[in-house]
Amino acid sequence: FDLNPLMSHKGNIAEYFGNSSDIIVNQALDFILGHKNEPFFVVIWFGSPHDPWSALPEDKLNFPKGMEEVQQNYLGEIVEMDKSIGLLNAKLKEMGLDENTLIWFNSDNGGVSVGGKEGVGGLRDFKGSLYEGGIRVPCIIKWPATIKGGNVSHFPASTMDIFPTIIDIVGIKNNSTIDGVSLLPLLTAKALKNKPRNL
Repeated sequence: FDLNPLMSHKGNIAEYFGNSSDIIVNQALDFILGHKNEPFFVVIWFGSPHDPWSALPEDKLNFPKGMEEVQQNYLGEIVEMDKSIGLLNAKLKEMGLDENTLIWFNSDNGGVSVGGKEGVGGLRDFKGSLYEGGIRVPCIIKWPATIKGGNVSHFPASTMDIFPTIIDIVGIKNNSTIDGVSLLPLLTAKALKNKPRNL
């Protein structure tokens, strides 16, 4: 999936060339461009960084000499993903959508050992483990019209909270039992205290 992926497009298999981060962000931007005058919802699942790592040569140029190739490819995939996120932000700004578009970024698991302890913030263990290094991940939420930049929260949240937060933001009333709680009060600087379930 990382380089020259085969992907499904409207029910058909399509072959793409380049790194998958650029490809999926450009697909998302095409969709956004066609819906920029109405509310839209886009989910971008990055495949990078993922084993087996394979980054483009230009994304490995700035690493120290002597770095192992596997680590260069791993970090190169992160460079590719970072550049594609930059492209997404730049194009949203160009379309005049950046102020009131919420971007929610997080990983689905902790880092891998090839990234070293720095890749998991010094926490114990890595992906595949139930120690914090395997399950605790950073989350970045950007929504300039609502969230003041530079805020840091240590509130314990989960990916289970994404759905209830989104339906709260768009004003959909939910009468069924779902996992997770809305983080909207946290995003709007209101109090969010005890969660009604254990993490």
